[in-house]
Amino acid sequence: MLKNMLNECTGCSACYNICPANAITMTEDAEGFLFPSIDEKACTNCNLCAKICPVSNPEYKNSSAPQCYAFMASDEIRCGSSSGGAFPVLAYHFSAQGGYVAGAVWDSHWGVQHIISNKKEDIEAMRGSKYLQSSTGNCYKETETILKSGKKVLFTGTPCQIAGLYAFLRKDYANLYTAEIICHGTPSPKVFRKYLAENLNITELKQIKFRSKKRGWGEKVLDIQYKNKNIESKKNSFYEAFLSTVILRKSCEFCQFNRIPRQADLAIGDFWGVDKFNKKYNDGKGTSVIIVNNNKGNDLLNILNTNSKLLKKAPIKKAINSNPNIIKASKIHPLRNVFFDNLDKMSVNENVGRILDDNCDCMILNLWYACNYGASLTCLGVKCLLEKSGMSTKIINYVPNFKLKYRGSFAKIFAKKYLNLTKPVESYEDLSTLNSKCKIFISGSDQVFASFIIENREFFTKSSFLLDFVCNKNKKISYAASFGEAEFKGEQKNKFIFSHFIKQFDAISIREDDGIDILKNEFGVTNAAQLIDGAFHIPKTLLNDMTQNYEAKEKYIACYVLPYYRKEKWYRKYLNTISEKLNYPIKEMKFNLKTPVEEWLAFLKNAEFVISDSYHAIVFSIIFNRPFIQIKNASSQSRFESLFRVLDIENNSISKFDYLSEDKILMKRDWNSINKKIEQEVLKAELWMKN
Repeated sequence: MLKNMLNECTGCSACYNICPANAITMTEDAEGFLFPSIDEKACTNCNLCAKICPVSNPEYKNSSAPQCYAFMASDEIRCGSSSGGAFPVLAYHFSAQGGYVAGAVWDSHWGVQHIISNKKEDIEAMRGSKYLQSSTGNCYKETETILKSGKKVLFTGTPCQIAGLYAFLRKDYANLYTAEIICHGTPSPKVFRKYLAENLNITELKQIKFRSKKRGWGEKVLDIQYKNKNIESKKNSFYEAFLSTVILRKSCEFCQFNRIPRQADLAIGDFWGVDKFNKKYNDGKGTSVIIVNNNKGNDLLNILNTNSKLLKKAPIKKAINSNPNIIKASKIHPLRNVFFDNLDKMSVNENVGRILDDNCDCMILNLWYACNYGASLTCLGVKCLLEKSGMSTKIINYVPNFKLKYRGSFAKIFAKKYLNLTKPVESYEDLSTLNSKCKIFISGSDQVFASFIIENREFFTKSSFLLDFVCNKNKKISYAASFGEAEFKGEQKNKFIFSHFIKQFDAISIREDDGIDILKNEFGVTNAAQLIDGAFHIPKTLLNDMTQNYEAKEKYIACYVLPYYRKEKWYRKYLNTISEKLNYPIKEMKFNLKTPVEEWLAFLKNAEFVISDSYHAIVFSIIFNRPFIQIKNASSQSRFESLFRVLDIENNSISKFDYLSEDKILMKRDWNSINKKIEQEVLKAELWMKN
């Protein structure tokens, strides 16, 4: 039972503490997070671990309308605290009254662990933010023992740790008080250890302070104290990765405890933006938000009031506006898994730089934003090709002004999910700064060499897609670029621009036969390679994953054509004819900005037969080994003919002049031969790219 919960496990260690057979140990996984590991031989199958797991049995006993306060301790206390000094005021009080305090301290290896103590030096060690997931170890058991002795305990920790404590105890103790931090998420201890080892002399480390106030509250300074010197760092890769949610535990995104009702008697955090409510509540030395969740929380509030410079009620909405973790979990960075995949392959600084600063081996510029299924998928294919070659890759997030329909479209959703975009590029200067982020730039695949791009005034320059912004020390490459037509129709001045920049490329590859001819005859470029469209590089496993949620309820003939053809009488007549011949109903898909790319793919994949005038609909019909008829497109028919020639596919295009040809409807395909040809072309492209 417990094994089924591991993906959502918070690492609270309640199961480890409760196990009567000592069959559970907390083991660090490859990412550096603690998970329960069960000794099957020692396990008695009592199922107690699953019964008390707070993730599978969450409880919300506190107020759904808690009171909120702004708090400042004395200046002296706040000087050594990360925020408003609420914890030390509470902790000193419990210790002075003979009680105990549980909290997080640094261990000898610069990890963080929970201890319970009433010693002054231990309570001092608990102070300050420690942006790591702490190990609670046996702290729950030790807390229970002290509670049973009648001593008071203040237990502090993350919301999931408070939930774990309550789950372990299985009863209320009048002498137990709890305070939780308002949690941004728990980062990996392994990442921190690696960061320290790579950047600091660990043997001489004396103290680590996150959120040092030497430059003021909220400056997020990391203060490293050595034996003989101090280093203050406002910008460091570990801090940035934590704040950007790159290195958080997976379960943090689905946290059931960062919400109202809260778990603890009292919730404590930074009252960011408090000056927007009342400027007097921010003196630059730290202000805490205090959320009182029950009667015991009121008792703790009264303790705070005994040593406060400020304790005033505040609207909880004001606190939530600047600290949303009061009511919800942090959203995990979309490239989190990429970071951890590379954790053992590169330094933390380099890894974080690739994720947050757009550093990478290669950047791709193409038409991914164009609200065209083929443009999105071709971009993904080129990305897959490069990554298979071992290169980290980013797609340049350049969306021309005239592409306003991109907002909310399938293209935007697909890009966010699959394409690994750079930060938005909003000027030519932004493009130029990318030169410091990587050394290889690729234009393509698809119609990046089309004359309409050079002639469109909405682009930063006429030659952006010719990589005019790339400096000479970096490589310029085109992959399977297309002119989109059988000839270059640009004005003479634009031909001059094209000629100037194309000759600066380090390597050129073209998709169609016509493109090879244009480069040779118009611009004197004779060394271009002809390579297959980028879409053919998307792994079959990925395509299967993308389409698995769309199952066909019946067999059908898929039709995906321009609106022009749908109105043609010959086309409607042809659909009736082919439906009768194949004995399948016709299913038409109309272009819609809200229809996901995955659904469009599945529409083709699940069909028994495909009819389309779309280049990439035919490409994916071939990839999925679906029989097809291609409706001739006068303006771009050469694209299809080139594709069919490269893959040695017999042309069965139709037009209104030959649509009744029965041979084309019933044409048989040797898919084994076609697939082998695709494999050859894909391998050819991979070798070319590596070279």
